[in-house]
Amino acid sequence: MKNHFLLIGLWLVTATAFAQNVNVKGIVKNSTDSVIAFRKNGFNAITRARDGQRYKAKLNSKGEFQITLPEKAIQEWLIEQGDQFALLDLCTGHDLNLVIDFTQIMRNRVSATGPNAAEVNFLSYLDKKQNEKYGDFYKKLNGLNPAEVLKLRKERAEFQLATLEDYRRQNKLGDDYYQWLKTLYKYEPYERTLVEQLSTELRADSNYVTLLTANGFNDDYAAMHSSEYNDLANYYMHFKMNGSKFPLKIADFFEFGTKDNLSGLTKQVFLTRQMIFFAANSKDSLYNALLQKFKASVTNKQLLQLVADERNAYWARLAESDRSKENVSQSASLNEIFKKYKGKVIYLDFWASWCAPCRGEMPNARQLKNKLKGKDVVFLYFGYNDKKENWLAARKELEIEGEHYLLSPQLIGEANQLFQITGIPHYVIIGKDGSIIDKKANRPLDAFEQLSKLADGK
Repeated sequence: MKNHFLLIGLWLVTATAFAQNVNVKGIVKNSTDSVIAFRKNGFNAITRARDGQRYKAKLNSKGEFQITLPEKAIQEWLIEQGDQFALLDLCTGHDLNLVIDFTQIMRNRVSATGPNAAEVNFLSYLDKKQNEKYGDFYKKLNGLNPAEVLKLRKERAEFQLATLEDYRRQNKLGDDYYQWLKTLYKYEPYERTLVEQLSTELRADSNYVTLLTANGFNDDYAAMHSSEYNDLANYYMHFKMNGSKFPLKIADFFEFGTKDNLSGLTKQVFLTRQMIFFAANSKDSLYNALLQKFKASVTNKQLLQLVADERNAYWARLAESDRSKENVSQSASLNEIFKKYKGKVIYLDFWASWCAPCRGEMPNARQLKNKLKGKDVVFLYFGYNDKKENWLAARKELEIEGEHYLLSPQLIGEANQLFQITGIPHYVIIGKDGSIIDKKANRPLDAFEQLSKLADGK
């Protein structure tokens, strides 16, 4: 264990050495609170991890703020105040002076002045041009088959690229951000069609695999900077390995990745994605055996460091978990837990630290809690197929306020049968009398009306 702590210390030094901070200052117009929060939106391009940590900035009496944000790559961020939010692309090393107004329409909520302003203001410029050409773009997708959807998405991407080129001729746009946007427009149509239009059955259709992977996988820049590109590579590899069938064993997927189906940085990032899972979850015996295979195929220092960082974070979580008195729920049944909250409406959230959609819903749950403040509603969080150390760390990182239980295998089995759980996140509503109101309740953004009426006895 002493060696583990030594490595943690070395990791902290290394992480600090490579950290790139962005200094952000500005003013919030029409503010409704004395604080705003910043958090990363979406997934890390390489690891596919989702960072839910919130960075808060206090506003002075004039609505002015100042904050330093950590960023190692270009990524979209959310700026939050209450149940309002705005979007911002944050570029490494480019300090910003922002004007934020949550009363404006989405893309016009954030603007910038001074150096690097063009990188912020481009999104509003693009949004205006897109609305003029397409109106409500997503309505145009209704009734189209996936191939037709992809065709329309590619057409819009070409328009986005042309708009970017026009904007760049008139404004000073950083080369890094320009390249990042070009890559986004190249791969996003394919990835969004995969995620939003293809059912499980269609994902296993070789015709769609060919259609969605038409750009191939020889783009080293995209491998290091585009989650869309890497998600498509994962999809392609899953199909090549077993026809996109589930369950998918990560160890087998990793082993398949060591072969010659991918090359260059695309192959190295693919293996890093799988290795991150083992670094975050596995005992030394399994992890060390796979690490030797990993190092035989991956030479990029940044990727090697990502895995080492994740392994050190795993040891840190283990150490904190050992100190914590919280443990797996010792309740004999779910009903024993529910009895503690009789007289209140229960909004039950089955989640896990490893579940990206679960983590993505936590900010929405926070907004729902704020809207239901003062009402007889309790938010109950059930850790599902999770490890204590990861569960505790995710709760802290995501600032999840509410009642928490890490379910034992016995209670998970009971929950699966009682609430027909086939995947998470999964939500349930239980009435004040303990009866089950909804076994498959709405996600937080759509649950307010039902919960509010139940709390008021309607």
